[in-house]
Amino acid sequence: MIKKDLVSRATAILHDKDVRKDVPAIKSKLHIRDEDGNESQIVIRKEPKGYLFNESDVSAILDALCEAVVDGLREGQGCMLYNMGSIDIVNRAARTLKRVDGGGMCTVPEHLVPKFTCGKALRMAVKIYEAGLKDGADIPVPMEEEEDGD
Repeated sequence: MIKKDLVSRATAILHDKDVRKDVPAIKSKLHIRDEDGNESQIVIRKEPKGYLFNESDVSAILDALCEAVVDGLREGQGCMLYNMGSIDIVNRAARTLKRVDGGGMCTVPEHLVPKFTCGKALRMAVKIYEAGLKDGADIPVPMEEEEDGD
């Protein structure tokens, strides 16, 4: 799923659940003067409104989430999303690999890499999908992204 599809799906879920963003109420002040020069104010408060999230809102939230995860990894901190999984920094040990071009062996030194560990909700989603495949459901074919003719 590409970002555009993810944003569209998340927006649809927010609309289905009727999740709204609150916009604070605006106060209006009316200044009234009488003939004698006395002044008084009347404050009119409007009711706060809640608007449904649109795709640009969800896209901005998704971008901010990704940026926060990357910033956390830059600072050496992992990130955990409940039921989704966690992204941590792990140390990959040094190892020896065989070169593809037949040039012998090469040694890769140890280094830090990001590692994603899936959570319970993701594991259960895959098990449900797998059970559907065993029951004879059709396997969905992933859509190919369109190539630009540049």
